[in-house]
Amino acid sequence: MASEVDIRKIGERVPRVFISSRLEELKEERIAVEEAVKELWNNEDILYKTWRWETASKDTPSGYSPDEVQSKELRKSDVYLLILGAEYGHQEGISPTHKEYEEALFEFDKDCILVYVKNDEDTVRKREERLKKLLEKIKHEVTYKDFKDAEELKAHVKDRLRALWHEKFKGKGKEFEKSGILAKFGGEKVLRKERSLKSEIFRQQGPLWIDFQEKKVATDVFKTLSTEQGEEVAFEELLNAQYALLLAPPASGKSVLLRYICYELCKQEKKVLFIELKSKYQKSVVEKIIEDSKTGKIEWSALENDIYFLIDDVHLDPNLSIEFFEMLNYHMDNPHIVMAGRDISSHDLDSLKREVRKMDGLEVKLDANVLSQSIYQHFIEIWNKENSGDLKVQYDDVSHYASDLWFFARALQAYAKGKRDEKGIFENLREDTLYYHEKAPCVLLALANFYAFELPVDELKFKEILLKNGLKSFLEVDYDELLNILIKNGVVLREMGYLWLPHSSLANLYIKSSDLTSFGSQIIDHFGRFGNKWRENLIRQYLLSEPINSGDFAIAFGSAEYYEDELAQAIMKSPEMDSLWVNAIRDIKIDDRKRRKNLGWASLPIRQIARYDMERARRIAERISYDEWYQRFIEENDLGEIGLTILRLTGTYPRLKEIIGDEKFIKVTTAKIKNIGDFNLPIAILIIALKLSHCERDILDRYVSAVNLPDMTKLKDLFSRMETLTDKAMILAAVHVLNNELGDRMYKEAKKYFEDSVQQLNCEDKTIFNDVGKAIFYIATFNQDFAEELIAQVNPRDIENNMRRYVGRIYIPGISILR
Repeated sequence: MASEVDIRKIGERVPRVFISSRLEELKEERIAVEEAVKELWNNEDILYKTWRWETASKDTPSGYSPDEVQSKELRKSDVYLLILGAEYGHQEGISPTHKEYEEALFEFDKDCILVYVKNDEDTVRKREERLKKLLEKIKHEVTYKDFKDAEELKAHVKDRLRALWHEKFKGKGKEFEKSGILAKFGGEKVLRKERSLKSEIFRQQGPLWIDFQEKKVATDVFKTLSTEQGEEVAFEELLNAQYALLLAPPASGKSVLLRYICYELCKQEKKVLFIELKSKYQKSVVEKIIEDSKTGKIEWSALENDIYFLIDDVHLDPNLSIEFFEMLNYHMDNPHIVMAGRDISSHDLDSLKREVRKMDGLEVKLDANVLSQSIYQHFIEIWNKENSGDLKVQYDDVSHYASDLWFFARALQAYAKGKRDEKGIFENLREDTLYYHEKAPCVLLALANFYAFELPVDELKFKEILLKNGLKSFLEVDYDELLNILIKNGVVLREMGYLWLPHSSLANLYIKSSDLTSFGSQIIDHFGRFGNKWRENLIRQYLLSEPINSGDFAIAFGSAEYYEDELAQAIMKSPEMDSLWVNAIRDIKIDDRKRRKNLGWASLPIRQIARYDMERARRIAERISYDEWYQRFIEENDLGEIGLTILRLTGTYPRLKEIIGDEKFIKVTTAKIKNIGDFNLPIAILIIALKLSHCERDILDRYVSAVNLPDMTKLKDLFSRMETLTDKAMILAAVHVLNNELGDRMYKEAKKYFEDSVQQLNCEDKTIFNDVGKAIFYIATFNQDFAEELIAQVNPRDIENNMRRYVGRIYIPGISILR
């Protein structure tokens, strides 16, 4: 290459190309890339430099492994260039080249990831199976070019680096910097401000810049909102709030509101970052930011402080959301953070709420039924304007669909086309999907079966199970083209080797459409041959193919949210799935970066199976070794998660008492209790769980002695700050264990509050039912008579038996709490 003191380089930061490949196999090709860069420098004033292991390894500092050095140099580079041939690399585990590619996906814009695949006859014939699988993954994530020999590779590399120079790097000089991770989430980019698109009233992937700009979105519905406490809050107040949390039922307008906030902030030229946790890629980047922050790899001082972070779908991973929230507040002076998600019954989501309340953040509610009237009027106004007509649709015609805005939008569109009954709505939906491809309903229905649970699918495994037997002859020729059409139009989303739909409500609409029309009939015919259980058979076949995200299914089907779901029940009741649950529990992962979820997630599927079959649950729990369980308990820092896991494993894991009574575990856990300081909810959960585990009294006393129990005034204040009935009952139950006299005093003062709440709350709402049921369970730990009285007072009265069953057998199946 040209001299390192070339005058053109002085004072400039020259973009660097990181060359990645198998060293020996592709030695000639690596040299060809080096020559391409030299020729651009010497002949065209296009200034790149390269980094490759064979020239840099001589200067490797002592104490650093090759992996550490290459990872560090990769992050310092600006263009990642990968060359693939026949060899994958390591026989076991992930190869260094594969690792570098995965890291590049996090670090670089995709236009700076250049992949070249040698496809001469001899190389193709020798190509290893693991490399074929990697290539299949890569082709769905970035574009790559084939080449036959080193000269053709050199020409391709020069063409692409030349184009990148003019598009991205030329003239940047000292100011040139690689696009950072956070830039990937810029608000204008997410809303596609620069794209030439036609505006739409209802867009499947969510409204974009053009839709807001041309007033196709009914934004007036957000002028006045209400808080969790029932107080009115103006949109401007939410826009300017430092912290806010929007929680509401599915399909109630949360994501639309968050996008509208993004649009208004961007119009004011604010720095906005929009993150969607349903995206595997975006979620993994958030984890990378957290990981890099912990290891000091992020220069927070270089970031502007006045940044707005908008985070959607926080219910999918409240723990990650909490960690991100805390990190931003720790490192930045004035971050603005608005989060949105579903208001589900979840210990982790309750923890997120508490974090926002600690910062005096706004908590905003949305009600689809309230918003629907304005959306209806807006739709009629736009339709009449665009069609020069007078649309004869009354609000009452469609109002019974208003609780789900996806269904409501579909109903309005169908009625506008003259289809005035429910079957007509779904016929219209089927016709709309046929517009993309005649076989689109087939793929969409299969995906819907998974995303009804908000579960993306492993793209390769999904394709594998669809292209079998009779379906293969129907789909194989068109499958790849069909999928690309659906992805291009935003009907299907794809990232990091996963597929999913824009919303779970849309998934449910597709499934409902299959009941009323011929939507996806080929899927039903193929997977429903045995007892017409197509949904169950499809999920079972997918899971038995061992996709890498099987842990996500174990968590979802193990959660209380899906206990009443017949499909989830059928999957969890099936003994043939037990080996899969064992593997998933053993190493439940969030994503491809293999960051383990906390201890509580692993116990969810065991608790769920115990609800149907206690013996099976015991067998599964015992297939996880004592050392594995013990290590997870020791490593877990959340005392509430430790407590919930003890509850779930009581009665299902015979060696649980050994862990609780282990000297090291006692010392580690009591130290965590003391470090927290004053008594709080996580400590309360742990203390109740220890009591219900029936551990020896002297063991329980050692944990109890570590708790700093405040006086009655502070306890009453803590009780009043608990938002849910369950949390209040947990505090009360734990105080009874810690100090029975104080517990009795608190009980006498709180008794009427619980009676009034149980009588007034409508337990037909599933979230309220679960909250009341859990509260009664914890009350029963110290006063069974009062618990029985509360069960008899539930509203409405005809669900008394269901409540008794939930409290006595369903919530924690290993503990008999009622007489």
